Amino acid sequence: MPKLLSTSLILMPDLSEIGILLDDIFMLLSACDYRTISFRPRDCNRVAHNLAHLAISSSCDFVLLEECPPCVVFSSG
Repeated sequence: MPKLLSTSLILMPDLSEIGILLDDIFMLLSACDYRTISFRPRDCNRVAHNLAHLAISSSCDFVLLEECPPCVVFSSG
């Protein structure tokens, strides 16, 4: 982790939801010997994007054991 980023996180903690999430991510990354974070456009992982969209837009809980949701089948083909 860059020293500047590390120092700024210590001096000014971000208590928002995203700040707490980022703190957790940095803590997990600090336990890894090799780590890299890089941006990937949404089109690089359309399946993950579609699954996240399905989870957010669904009003009920569900479990799929033997079949894929249509958004996975159509996005990977």
